[in-house]
Amino acid sequence: MSIEGQVSVSAIFHDKFGDDSLKVAALSSAEAYSTGKVAIIEGTCGTSAVTIATAPSTYVDAAGEAVTFSSVTRIVVQGTPGVAVEYGSIRINSISDAAAASSASGLETLTVASTAGTSSYTLIVVGE
Repeated sequence: MSIEGQVSVSAIFHDKFGDDSLKVAALSSAEAYSTGKVAIIEGTCGTSAVTIATAPSTYVDAAGEAVTFSSVTRIVVQGTPGVAVEYGSIRINSISDAAAASSASGLETLTVASTAGTSSYTLIVVGE
């Protein structure tokens, strides 16, 4: 069993005054994954945090094998209208259906909560 995926982040901003570009900030990274484990988790939540199991897990891979993590390395979230994910001391916010990603390490408690009312979400958890 293998996985194939990529997490990319790209941002470029020009602070302009008229036609003059005063400041330019460009940040980007891309990381490809061809080994490890991945769980794709979809659901709905309210403003009270919902705990997402990372070990033991009831998620299965394409071959029907159970996916359990000994360590989580990356978390990606997208929520509508907005969600906040907490993984140990890491907080990731997805607002207005924008995807957000963070590096992670270890095996911490993973929670997701709506930022207002009820939200739908998709989480991608990558690890070993």
